[in-house]
Amino acid sequence: MSQHIALLTAEHNQHGVLLHFLDHCGAYTHGATEKQALAKAAAELEAYTRWAGQPHDPQTRFTVVTRIEARPDLRLDIADSQALLPGEADALDDEDFTRRCQLLRHSAQCLQRLYDSSADKDCPRLARVDDAYLLSRLNLSADSQRDQLVTNRENAIAALQRHRTQPFAVVQLDGEDWSATKVTRRLLWHDRVRAKALYRHAIQSGMATDELDNAFGFTNQ
Repeated sequence: MSQHIALLTAEHNQHGVLLHFLDHCGAYTHGATEKQALAKAAAELEAYTRWAGQPHDPQTRFTVVTRIEARPDLRLDIADSQALLPGEADALDDEDFTRRCQLLRHSAQCLQRLYDSSADKDCPRLARVDDAYLLSRLNLSADSQRDQLVTNRENAIAALQRHRTQPFAVVQLDGEDWSATKVTRRLLWHDRVRAKALYRHAIQSGMATDELDNAFGFTNQ
């Protein structure tokens, strides 16, 4: 059996290196250097594939296939990114769009459960409503309410479905390129960023791991 290779894009500036997994939508690691970010890749892939119900090869080899120099003011260390990854200029076909919608629903449900199981409902990472902002990059809108993550996500998916009738794949707004493909990845990525922050915040606040609904499979290391 051939060894699985995970393809990565490295986005970098003075705030470190953000690794995006090209075949695992929304998976990522960050480190001060590319070597440090790569050292976290195996754990991230294992957690992601378990969460997504996808096959996992513990012998996976990680290969950076593209490197993108980010604007110096972008705080890659706190999930600030503008990258349009390889393939994101292309429209999603029906199968890929359906698969991503399934992951988007699953992700919102898991994040809602983690949020509901946390004693602290004021975690700053969950104060932001990312769905509405990301949809606005495609000139789309959807009803959005604080703390109603699953309902908001269904509204976002419906808006993205309407967008698929548009004849263009990429739009530019405020100097950044956007596509529906990028937005679906960013939604999943932001969910993981917010979930990791909430999980760590809860553990640091004294909650035990068995008190949290940790469907994402994060660890407190």
